[in-house]
Amino acid sequence: MQPRYSLKRSRRHVVRSAGFALLALLVCGGLGSAAPAFAERSAPKYPNSIVVLGHSGATGYNSTAPLPKSWGFDQKTAVWNRNVWATGDNPKVQSIYLRILARNPAIKGHNFNVAKPYNGVTGLLRQAQRAILLKPTPELVVLHGLDNDIACDGTDPSRYKSFGAAFAQVLGVLAKGAPKARILVVSQWSLDRQHIDVIEQMTTAAERGATSDDGTCDAFDKSGALVPARVAYLEKVIDGYEAQVAAKCARVSNCLYDRGALRRMVVVPADLTRDLEHLSVPGQRKAAAIAWSVLY
Repeated sequence: MQPRYSLKRSRRHVVRSAGFALLALLVCGGLGSAAPAFAERSAPKYPNSIVVLGHSGATGYNSTAPLPKSWGFDQKTAVWNRNVWATGDNPKVQSIYLRILARNPAIKGHNFNVAKPYNGVTGLLRQAQRAILLKPTPELVVLHGLDNDIACDGTDPSRYKSFGAAFAQVLGVLAKGAPKARILVVSQWSLDRQHIDVIEQMTTAAERGATSDDGTCDAFDKSGALVPARVAYLEKVIDGYEAQVAAKCARVSNCLYDRGALRRMVVVPADLTRDLEHLSVPGQRKAAAIAWSVLY
């Protein structure tokens, strides 16, 4: 995933183009006002095991850098996984896993990460099939993976229905294979004007313009100037996919959608990695706090 600054298409294009990195079962909920106001309910028990599914945003990609160029991708991922807001064991992040561990020692060592970079909903299905075979069977499933399904070429509205059907299949596999597990679905993090403003702070007009074009979702034009209409179009496209996620999750009794909590996360430059499309250790910590507020 090469850094871009045109903010086109999904986070892969947005952040690859604008420095950004629809899915994330169990996403980081925001701090303070970013957390959704859910109706009061009895707190669920703390699980004995947790797994996260998704794309590079769920792997901790680039969150520990620099790493030796000689390292293979698998080795780097193993290091980055320690910083993931859902299942990592880096105390600086205070992930969902570590917060549960402090309250339920039985979860120790049962923090699984099956996320893979560049995975769309088809990849999520394979991850779900793998997740239900883990021992012990996960009691908390976090899904973080839209991004790569967004085409942003004018065809997305025609893709919503098929995407929703595929996402429902992912939930079905999890519900059947891990019937006692809670599933938390999280939104795509912080894709809004505030995030784009941070990208502008961290890049020059020349850098943004060098990787931008005239695509419908390119946040910046070739001069590096922001194009608000394109950003609005991209957000509308993401809204369409997230509506499918929310609707399909609502049909599964043990599924909880974050209602856009992660998407509302306020970021600052320190929250982003050098490629501007993923979360740094401070950003991962912020996401963990949001997710925790959604769960408990």
